[in-house]
Amino acid sequence: MSAFFQIEDAAAHCSTIEEALRYIPVDPLPHSRRDPANVPDVYCIDESSSSDDDSDCQIVEDSGPSVHFRGDTLFLNELSGIHPSHTTRYVDFYRLFSTTYSKEPDKDITHILLTSYVHSESMLGFVLSHHPDAEITFLSHLSPEESSRDPVVLNDGKHQILFPSFPTHGYHCFHPKLILIRFPDRLRVVISSSNLMEEDWTEWAQCVWMQDFFLAPEGELRVAEKKMDLEFRTQLIAFLRACGCPDERLFALLRGVFFRGLRVRLVGSVARVLRGKKMSEFGHLRLRAILQSLGEYYAAVHVDGGVWSGCVKCDAVKRAGKGGDAKRSGAVNSKPTNTKESNTEVPLPLLSLCSSIGSPYKNWLCSILRSCHGGRALPPTAELSRCLEVVFPTEQFVRDSRIGEEMAGSLIFKHKNFEAGRYSRAFLKQYRNVAGREGTLPHAKYLMPVPTEQRPRLPWVYAGSHNLTRSAWGALEKDGAQFRMTNYECGVVLLPKNYIDWMNGDLASQDHPQGLQEDDLCEPIDLPFVVPYKSYYSTDTPFCVE
Repeated sequence: MSAFFQIEDAAAHCSTIEEALRYIPVDPLPHSRRDPANVPDVYCIDESSSSDDDSDCQIVEDSGPSVHFRGDTLFLNELSGIHPSHTTRYVDFYRLFSTTYSKEPDKDITHILLTSYVHSESMLGFVLSHHPDAEITFLSHLSPEESSRDPVVLNDGKHQILFPSFPTHGYHCFHPKLILIRFPDRLRVVISSSNLMEEDWTEWAQCVWMQDFFLAPEGELRVAEKKMDLEFRTQLIAFLRACGCPDERLFALLRGVFFRGLRVRLVGSVARVLRGKKMSEFGHLRLRAILQSLGEYYAAVHVDGGVWSGCVKCDAVKRAGKGGDAKRSGAVNSKPTNTKESNTEVPLPLLSLCSSIGSPYKNWLCSILRSCHGGRALPPTAELSRCLEVVFPTEQFVRDSRIGEEMAGSLIFKHKNFEAGRYSRAFLKQYRNVAGREGTLPHAKYLMPVPTEQRPRLPWVYAGSHNLTRSAWGALEKDGAQFRMTNYECGVVLLPKNYIDWMNGDLASQDHPQGLQEDDLCEPIDLPFVVPYKSYYSTDTPFCVE
């Protein structure tokens, strides 16, 4: 290993974040401008290539200026036959490989890493054929029953297909959807719910987070600007190492890249059993640790706990429960509203959208809900169906969709689990597409507090590859002594700017203005489904498989 290699990546090998902070530069790079619109465009034009036009984000042609992804919100994918080819609101897979966001991929990409559960030959072939000189690493699922897991080596070793290992036989899944693209001047990180398949990216509703990280200033060997930037880099390295990505390929992607401006924290799952302090590094216990610190922030700045995922006023829940439906806003984009204190608190309902619903038992549901509440246990009298709302398409909705029930194999909800009542009709809410995405089935995965009319902006949102299953999120075993996950997964938790500043030491608790501020909540996000949603009618049946 070269001396440069050792110095640059020393932060990744420190035992604590505090120890690694000595690698953080004092002088930050200038921040790029940010579009304040409620529904921002996918990208912003780089300052070095912008014109006198004050507009920060706009449509660019294939020969347009360099643009970048800022990473402060979540997006949806572009749908074929519905959205214009030059839309800036939705994400096109093929444009990810261009710094001008054009259909023609850049020729000077040096390294690419892809992960996917399944893939199509044409989409993988596009990446391999357009970048013959790039070092490409593709991590893909291979059944645990397959004894030979030797890598597939192509193009004189530049292109490799690797198959992550599983600890035991049985049901396991390599399921993350992660893309790293190394351009000469930046690293692009994309985390989504979409497999490496055309139909996933163009026919199904997907969630996408992405951010560009540019090179460090010349002569600067440090790797990140702030504590949370360093944590993201460290977590990304730990996750990809656990997936079996070779160190030399991983660090070739990261070498010289300066991580800054993160507004998310990474949540991964790895197929293994963890014990002790390591249990909080992955799965829903990682989510629990993140949201516990978010709760500590709100407490430190004396912001009403009703805005956080821990509690909500009883009368608000009662209003939400009338007729079985909450009166909720249809857009997660308006300014926050303060609420009055209440002596009686009950759990705030949480929303889950996913394409695969497992067979969880009550104890597991209580455990993951506790994680979503930052470690707060549900009251003994809490009704689980009032604490969790699962948005899932009905049988009729799937029949009427663009692809029909014959092609809806990515929707997995076993009929026996529905009949057994593990998810009763009381949990289920109708999935309806927002305008402009009609007829699309959901493959996106979200966890979040339920948006309401009083609180359309949210304190946190998870998006990524985790379905609502024990395999994905993990489960505590042996009276909490160990934590088992059987899948590999990857996602992010979008978090408020003020919280990130507080974690980075840039915002002191005593300097926070009185009351809830706009930056105490997340940026607006673009959801694929209509809010408010309706409960299932007595005649509705979820789309189930045998």
